[in-house]
Amino acid sequence: MLVFPKIRHQDKAYPAVLRVPRKPSVAVSLPRHQTAVVAQGPGKVAIQHDPAVPALGPDMVIVKTAAVAINPVGATMLDYSAAAGAVHGYDFSGTIVAHGGSVIPISKVKRRHLIHNRFI
Repeated sequence: MLVFPKIRHQDKAYPAVLRVPRKPSVAVSLPRHQTAVVAQGPGKVAIQHDPAVPALGPDMVIVKTAAVAINPVGATMLDYSAAAGAVHGYDFSGTIVAHGGSVIPISKVKRRHLIHNRFI
């Protein structure tokens, strides 16, 4: 019998999720390019329509973006932008269209998700 620890969040216990190797899943044919806000240098960004869609890694999901938000913190971070060429932005929603083989089961293909992650 396997016993997994429970994760505590807001005084509720949830069972931990075990990462199990899975087959990668792709629900649709992925495009080669995307439209993105890309850092051009400190304090400068531009909308580009040709950045490459990253290769699907084992612990990644690819989301077809439906909506984006301009986060006040993200807007103030323009002066501390990542290197030129980095995709800028942290808040978006959309549908997961592909996931790598080691993604936890909660990330099902074709489910809608809201993403807010300052570590993307």
